[in-house]
Amino acid sequence: MSKKTLSIRLLTTLIVSFSSATFAAKPATDISDIQLGSSFASVKPLLAKINPNYQIKEDKESIMAFVNEDNNPDLFLIGKNKKDLVFFIARSQTLDQGKRIKKETLIQAIEEKYGKPTKGSSTSDLIMWEFDQNGSLNSQEQCRFGANGQSFDMKVNIIIPVVSGFKLEENCSRRYYLNMREDREAPGMITAFSVQLVDINLMLEELRQAELEKQKVIEQEAKTNKPKL
Repeated sequence: MSKKTLSIRLLTTLIVSFSSATFAAKPATDISDIQLGSSFASVKPLLAKINPNYQIKEDKESIMAFVNEDNNPDLFLIGKNKKDLVFFIARSQTLDQGKRIKKETLIQAIEEKYGKPTKGSSTSDLIMWEFDQNGSLNSQEQCRFGANGQSFDMKVNIIIPVVSGFKLEENCSRRYYLNMREDREAPGMITAFSVQLVDINLMLEELRQAELEKQKVIEQEAKTNKPKL
């Protein structure tokens, strides 16, 4: 077995359990079989299969699964909207000395699952995919995307978006991110990386509902308001 074949198999088994998707197939919407748009209740059994050692914390908006084996953090984050549908998935992993991966091997495996990126290349530390409303990859950025949120810096940063000021864009439905950290002493070898998937439509659905409720309150108040003459 060649070193390249062994590296790809190690990447498939150890990291994200990638399927046999190809560039011709529709880009995937999951990390390790946890799908965007799936019900929140279906998530925890899948997390136990991904890593049985995960310690899981859950609140009304998210699940955080975390383990730190041999000082190599493995963090899985899942965010949901008010309908209990998953709109955000992210996984960040740190690789020990014997399990590090070539950058080109990582990018190749990610592209086989999600397609050619919209922005970024093999020389970048951050690569981004953007999809239109038909689920096709955008060749150029179309989203007016501005977000901030809670940051988890596990050697490679993950941010769960807490979004304000979004607008539903005709050519923008999802965004994916690959963030990588290279070994300073061995350039080209990845010591940590994160994959993040955001379904903008599901996220905006919650925001749109909040905006509609706010508008109803304003209109109701306006009915009783009279000019002072």
